[in-house]
Amino acid sequence: MIGLPIAPLARDDGLATLAAALLGEGMSSPLMERLREERGLVYYAACSADVFDVGAQFVIEASMAPEHLDEVVGEALRLLAAQAGAISPTDLERARRQVQVRRLRDAERPDRLLETAALDLFVLGRVRPVAERIAQVEGVSAEALQAWFASCLEAGASIAVTGQVGRGVRERLRQLRAAHLPA
Repeated sequence: MIGLPIAPLARDDGLATLAAALLGEGMSSPLMERLREERGLVYYAACSADVFDVGAQFVIEASMAPEHLDEVVGEALRLLAAQAGAISPTDLERARRQVQVRRLRDAERPDRLLETAALDLFVLGRVRPVAERIAQVEGVSAEALQAWFASCLEAGASIAVTGQVGRGVRERLRQLRAAHLPA
C-alpha cells in the first residue's frame, strides 16, 4: 500500500475522489492497465480516496508475488508522477462516469445514503444533495487534477508492505520513494 495525505471532508472538493477513480478504479484504469495487463506484475491493484471528517488518505494497493515488489512500487510512483504531468481526456471522462455511477448507486442504498448524510451533517453542517455531489466531479478540470497530483507527491508518501518480503526491503523502498518523489 502506498498512502498519501489528502484534505479531510470539510475541504472536500471532489479532487481526491476523482483522482482515485482516474488512476486506479476499474480494469481500464492506468494502474491496472500498466501493472497487470502490460507488465503482468500484480494479481490486483486499485486506488481509493478515503475522505473522512478529521483526516483522509489516498491509497494505492496491490497484491503481488514478493519478487515484484520493487517493480510495482516503482511503477505506481511513476504513474502518480505521470498524472501530475498530463491527464488523458479519455481517462478523465471514464473516471467522471465511474464516480457519478457510484454516487447514484450509493443514493439507492439506504445504508450508504445514511452514512454520507450523517458525515455531511456533522462535518459540513448540512446534507449535500446527490446532484451537488455529482456536479462536483463535473467541475474538476484536468489542470486541477494535475496540480492535485503534484501537491500529493510534494507531501510525500508512506509505503506499507505485508507478507514475505525478505531482508532489506525497508531501505529499497526508501530508495524507490526518493527516486520518484520530490525531496
